[in-house]
Amino acid sequence: MVGTYDGTTQRLYVNGTQVASAALSGAIGTNANPVTIGSWNGGEEFFKGTLDEPAVFTSALSAARVSAHYQAGIGGAPPDPTVKDPTNLTAIASSESQINLSWVDNSDNEGEFLIQRSTTPDSPPTGYNAAVIADSPVSYWRLGEASGTLAADERGANPGTYVNAPTLGAASLLSADTANKAVGLDGTNDQVKVPSSASLSLGSPITLETWIKPTSLPTAGNFASILTKAESYSLQFNGPRSRSCSREPASASRRLQGRSSPARPTTWSAPMTGPRSGST
Repeated sequence: MVGTYDGTTQRLYVNGTQVASAALSGAIGTNANPVTIGSWNGGEEFFKGTLDEPAVFTSALSAARVSAHYQAGIGGAPPDPTVKDPTNLTAIASSESQINLSWVDNSDNEGEFLIQRSTTPDSPPTGYNAAVIADSPVSYWRLGEASGTLAADERGANPGTYVNAPTLGAASLLSADTANKAVGLDGTNDQVKVPSSASLSLGSPITLETWIKPTSLPTAGNFASILTKAESYSLQFNGPRSRSCSREPASASRRLQGRSSPARPTTWSAPMTGPRSGST
């Protein structure tokens, strides 16, 4: 499941595909609450099931990058790395010392344009871990530990703590990377808690991403939180057959509702939108 917010639009993705969007503006409220994986605030809205690969980004991932993460997770074909040539190049002299150039951009996988550029594309990263790291997450917890209470951050910035002895070493939710394991949460009090930090107090843009396989869903009118900084940003379930991505700009709660969820256990990848590996 993946959720993104770029300052003007909030988007929700499931299995690498956008399923909902809404116009939205304003900065996300910041606070000193911890980031909690598997709960709203450590005391309620517990998620029951397997959770894998949560990450937080200070950018709104593009649809192409969300799809790339999903494909890397399921072992699908990598995105086409070819940078397509721009077209309709025009050059207009505005003065004796300045020429204004304009063109049509036909690609979405370049970082910049240079007047003189290479026609050889960069080699794309391989594997899910490499695909996520390539987009520079603030923090990225693989949750693959087999023992202990430390939930390591691949970025080394915000390590977390396993609370109430969740099941470590659960089967990976990435079909393309079964060696790195996941964590099982009991839906009662299991969680991963990450202390608040300046790097996790994000205004906008932002992306939240994780893979999930719930074993049960909340009843109507109840919630189960997946990746949350309470009163700031969250990926969560709203009711038994729905997904929602929420954020709290200032004091107003805004929730983006996704399409209905399956009643059976299914593996989903979700960034503030997310990818999934099962079909609905």
